[in-house]
Amino acid sequence: MMSCKKCEERGKTWKGDNPICAFNSEAFSDENWNCATMNELRCLCYKSEKVVYNEDQNACILAIPDSCQHLALSWYKSRGKTEGAWIIKSDCTPPEPLTLAIAENILAR
Repeated sequence: MMSCKKCEERGKTWKGDNPICAFNSEAFSDENWNCATMNELRCLCYKSEKVVYNEDQNACILAIPDSCQHLALSWYKSRGKTEGAWIIKSDCTPPEPLTLAIAENILAR
């Protein structure tokens, strides 16, 4: 099973359960916990002050730089699992799962 570069670089820096990368393939998996890339994207959401909170559920939509697309994230409380990560395109097609390449591009900005 692969892990994203950020998970590999960070490793496990805490006691308790092992991390489960959200990118065991190129596309986002909701079977994740404490993925370093997803944690950084969630931090970016908090810094943007665009997080919406309702009944312990959080959501955020961020513009993807240099594109007509948006990133939508969903997570429960402030725990390590990110439940959903989708790319919303401007061409009215259904949302697609976030890819590792797009996540890395967003974080590189």
